[in-house]
Amino acid sequence: MLLVLAFLVTGVLAACGDRPPELAAERVRAAVVATADAETGRVTVAVDGVVDAEATFAGRVDGTAVDGTVSVLGADIPVRVVDGVAYAKVIGDRWFGVATDRFGERGGAPATVGEVLAAAGLLDALREVGDVRAAGFERIGGTDTTRYDATVRIADLAGTVPGNVLPKLEERLGAQVPVTVWVDGDGLVRRAVVALGSGDLATTVQVDVSDLGMPVVVEAPPADQVTMLG
Repeated sequence: MLLVLAFLVTGVLAACGDRPPELAAERVRAAVVATADAETGRVTVAVDGVVDAEATFAGRVDGTAVDGTVSVLGADIPVRVVDGVAYAKVIGDRWFGVATDRFGERGGAPATVGEVLAAAGLLDALREVGDVRAAGFERIGGTDTTRYDATVRIADLAGTVPGNVLPKLEERLGAQVPVTVWVDGDGLVRRAVVALGSGDLATTVQVDVSDLGMPVVVEAPPADQVTMLG
């Protein structure tokens, strides 16, 4: 479900801007909405911190058809989800498969990025995001984009995050969390970066998004290379 996680990170800027403020806010909101409408896409999530990891997934947001790779501790692990089975190649050339229904029922699962964001309450939680400014132009993946820098104030999450959780978040993350988003000429989010914590616990999560709305074709590994578990 890292694909879902990746789009959740892009939702952090659902209500921000500074170009001038009201115009930039409108552009960023529109980009998040356009990105949230996608049912398919390609996403890379890179985590730099106590544990470094990277995952690239292409497929359906609802997780029913996914092809990707998870890289952690120096190992690259191919993964696929297709026809109700999740596969991972963790030893040599052998794939191991697990029926996805073992992970629980998927009834009512979000089918678009927007539904994921709404289900998580993230859009409403971050309406008060502030201290946003346009920070120039950069090329991301060969595409021209506008960069926006912002901060999420942990205190502004009151009402969505339980009150007893807010002090713990502030203790671990600080009063504000820096966020950066890049929006392309088509009005789509291409990259989002969130900086969490500080010192020895500092972690940066970078999400790159492309090919939204892409056709999805995922094939199961050859049956003679698969060992089913459970």
